[in-house]
Amino acid sequence: MARPANPWVVAAVVTVPAVLEMALLTIAGTSTAYIVGGLGGSPDDGFWVGNAYMGTVGVAMAVSGWFSDRLGRKRFLLPSLAGFALFTALCGLASGMYELILYRTLQGVAGGGIVPAAQGVILDAFPKDRQAVPLALYGAGCFAGIFAGPALGGYLTDALSWRWVFLVAVPPAVLSLAAVALVVHDPPALRARRAVLLSRPVRFDYAGLALIAVGIVSLQTFVGKGQEWDWFRDPFGRVQACFAGAVAGLGLALYRELRAAEPLVDLRPFADRHFAASALAFGFGYALLYGSSAALGPLLASLFGYTATWVGVVQAPAAVVGIPALLVVIWLIARGVDGRWLMLAGLVVLVGGFFWMSRMTVYLSPGEVATPRAVQVFGLILVLIPCMSTAYQSVPRDQVAAAAGLFSFLRFTGGAVGTALGATLLERRGQFHTQRLGEGWDALDPRLREAHDALAGEFLKATGDPAAAGAMAWDWLNTLRDNQALSLAAFDVYWVGAWAALGLLVLIAMMRGPPAPAGG
Repeated sequence: MARPANPWVVAAVVTVPAVLEMALLTIAGTSTAYIVGGLGGSPDDGFWVGNAYMGTVGVAMAVSGWFSDRLGRKRFLLPSLAGFALFTALCGLASGMYELILYRTLQGVAGGGIVPAAQGVILDAFPKDRQAVPLALYGAGCFAGIFAGPALGGYLTDALSWRWVFLVAVPPAVLSLAAVALVVHDPPALRARRAVLLSRPVRFDYAGLALIAVGIVSLQTFVGKGQEWDWFRDPFGRVQACFAGAVAGLGLALYRELRAAEPLVDLRPFADRHFAASALAFGFGYALLYGSSAALGPLLASLFGYTATWVGVVQAPAAVVGIPALLVVIWLIARGVDGRWLMLAGLVVLVGGFFWMSRMTVYLSPGEVATPRAVQVFGLILVLIPCMSTAYQSVPRDQVAAAAGLFSFLRFTGGAVGTALGATLLERRGQFHTQRLGEGWDALDPRLREAHDALAGEFLKATGDPAAAGAMAWDWLNTLRDNQALSLAAFDVYWVGAWAALGLLVLIAMMRGPPAPAGG
């Protein structure tokens, strides 16, 4: 029997691939337009490139507990890492859109188990009264990957090629595979549980897996394409079909898993009020994070003309501010501070950051965008790191794998839903503000006519063509109106986010305080 490694070394080893997966998600998201353009695809293909990965990752996370219990943490984590490294490399080498979508799908199947398996390894390595700090460090690493991803993705895309967005992740994934093989070993209690499970006939619930896959993929497509397809007014019935698939798939899967003797997705951890509230709060927090990012990206790229690198650079200060915030939160957790008080303080900061961004104007410098964004991130760290560090404090040992899978699934689903809702709200409010701004858009209005004539005069100096100068002046004014509408829509997204964040108060009130230290 292999000698157990230092638990802190084990935690560090499994944190690296989890951070890598989280970073790759945001890196690839930043470069989607460049990826689609590089492969000659249409703008619509960008959605399917992302959805192929997100849908399969969600399914893999949901069922990861079943495989982890029967294969063991290490035997489940190793093939997941190997497959993730292989298909990430193939994504970087893809020669066509359909080929890339296939590799992204397989990448999600392989990589979906990495995050919950890593959490399970950390929970196995530490006793319950010492799990808060390593889980906080693990969460801090994941947040660092998320926040650093846009800047790194933008730089790689502009300086090298979109292919390096994927290829750069392959060497660390391979090194992580070797480190896990050397350091990680399943504890005796887990091996004993695995022996008991394997002593009985193994019944894999294929019908349950199919229902879960249909439900999750339908939900991802419904929230991602609903706005484009005009929601329930879609004349082709695509949105209606996705909605029916999500409700029927997830509803029947829930009914089946609650009645099964050996469910594919063990839902028992949700019976623990503290875990349920923590998991929901974490998913809600990710929805706020990704929803606000869905508004910020178009605002910077379309309104201000930022390149992929500058979109990442403007968001980079959030990561810089987040590092000391993470250290302070971890220190406070180690000192036994009740995480609920940290979450309440973070909620105040988060709501303030949202309201700050909702009051901005179109005349913004990069610093004026980066500062309130950093405030938002600081608040989210104060909310989510204590939430993760204490989520499993009352979960029984035999339910750890299932709880980790459910926690990761809600986090990932929250991010996907938040992204879709943020983009939908941005587009809807953009249409509203364009209409309202256009109500006074009359060519006979003296002020508008004066502005047009002044612009036409400047364009005439450059072109020497009066007709072209007049048309260019109207185009410039129309662009100004559209930009103002987009900025007002983005500010509306942040205003809604501020009020929505207050919903976390209910979930925080459902949580318990920190457990008493062993022997005290």
